[in-house]
Amino acid sequence: MLEVASNMPRATTTVDEDLSVSPQAQAFLASLPLGERKMEPEEADDLASGFEDTYLAYARYRWGQQHRFKGQENEEMRTVNILSPNQIIRRLRSAGVDARLDAGEYWVDGIDHTTGEAIKERRERCEGRLWLHDFVNQGRLGISAWVIENGVRVRQCVTHLQHPWSQEWSLLHFNEYDVPSGERRRGWRTAMLELILKGVLTEDEVNRAFGPVPLNGVSQLYRERLFYHRRKNMGM
Repeated sequence: MLEVASNMPRATTTVDEDLSVSPQAQAFLASLPLGERKMEPEEADDLASGFEDTYLAYARYRWGQQHRFKGQENEEMRTVNILSPNQIIRRLRSAGVDARLDAGEYWVDGIDHTTGEAIKERRERCEGRLWLHDFVNQGRLGISAWVIENGVRVRQCVTHLQHPWSQEWSLLHFNEYDVPSGERRRGWRTAMLELILKGVLTEDEVNRAFGPVPLNGVSQLYRERLFYHRRKNMGM
């Protein structure tokens, strides 16, 4: 298996030097008027110590594999196989999945029988295993599907795709304490994984549509989640 090493720059300062310019200290200095941006050693030590304590306290929220998301080289390895939402749906259709480009609901002209006024009435399409939404919200396009909830077959928005295009693997935001704080861009593999975990698609269908998952560090988290999903389905 190809190991993807971190390409973060090597440290050139000591821990004490790094903490002396902590985000808190920088923010404090930036808030002062020009000419007053001076900090006593005791104040800098207090801010640095507070940042170090908080950083250590957040350790439990960091991912074991998060280094594979960081750095220019790793991000370039994740930004591959660019596809639009329509192309993704067409690939699923080519693999035999009843995936629809038309939204699961539509509107028709009607009459309010109480007032006699013209209104729009919503109608639902019952065909298709999954379908794209017909509107974009904050750069994301939803995918809804039929899923089983408490033994009942229901329509549900399961996941979403980046619009107008998606790369294969997701990119993340990290906060000042080096904790993942959400997706910067959603990869279409993440969307396919959620559809698999919800029972909408199978691994085989996704592999037929997009090819097998590359065996490298970029795909490791994806493959781990599929592994545990298989074990759960087998009752293990």
